[in-house]
Amino acid sequence: MGHRIGVFDSGSGGLTVVAALWEAGIDAEFVYFADTAHLPYGGRPLEEVKGFALGIIERLVREEGCEAIVAGCNISSGVALEEAREEFPDVPMFGLVEPGAREALRVAPKGPIAVLATEGTVKGSFYKCAIERMAEGKVEVVEVSCPDLVLLIEGEGPEGERTLEAVRRHAEEARSEGAKAVILGCTHYALLADVFEGALGEGVKVVDPARALAEEVAQALGGGKEGPSGPPRIQLLCSGPAGRVVEYALRLLSVRVFELRYVEPPGEG
Repeated sequence: MGHRIGVFDSGSGGLTVVAALWEAGIDAEFVYFADTAHLPYGGRPLEEVKGFALGIIERLVREEGCEAIVAGCNISSGVALEEAREEFPDVPMFGLVEPGAREALRVAPKGPIAVLATEGTVKGSFYKCAIERMAEGKVEVVEVSCPDLVLLIEGEGPEGERTLEAVRRHAEEARSEGAKAVILGCTHYALLADVFEGALGEGVKVVDPARALAEEVAQALGGGKEGPSGPPRIQLLCSGPAGRVVEYALRLLSVRVFELRYVEPPGEG
């Protein structure tokens, strides 16, 4: 038995992070918390999201016995992990922003780099600040807010016509800025990575921060180079309606047996 890793997001997007961790060969049992009672996080005040995230982390550590935490949400990565590390100094905490920024600079060291993200992630300028800290010289960073995509993906799904049209529209915004790399700054967007690649065309690198994050977690906790040996062990926790959480767990992780529990939303009770 490997590590017990807690992963969380407002909905099903963070399951793309679980998939990346699993594909990295990390031997773990995953506890996935979908805060669907508060979906989506993108348009909420950053302090409110921070409160939700800290409440979820506390539950995952104290009640679910998780030995490591992965924020499967870009806003939570930006606003909550620093304080969570102070609260739980012995629990490794991993976020998406630093690995994603590092990978974008690797593939496009001179930029421009575009960040497609929710309103909250753009408002926080998490990627822009991280890239500016890491870059050896001045790198142009363009942040594109995509306020419609999460609800479209959770609603009509990644194959829906309105979803695909939104992807094409946002991809064109990035292309018009001359981006050489595009960061998918919301874990839901990874469900549409192939569509983004097609819409952006040749010469533009699409960066999924979850892949870079998984490498970081594997180095810290130990991961096999061979990839997964079988379906992951996973428990699903939902603070509201399950929505597409089960569907995407089946699609992304090839699981057939898992535990689904409905739990109290963070910040209530």
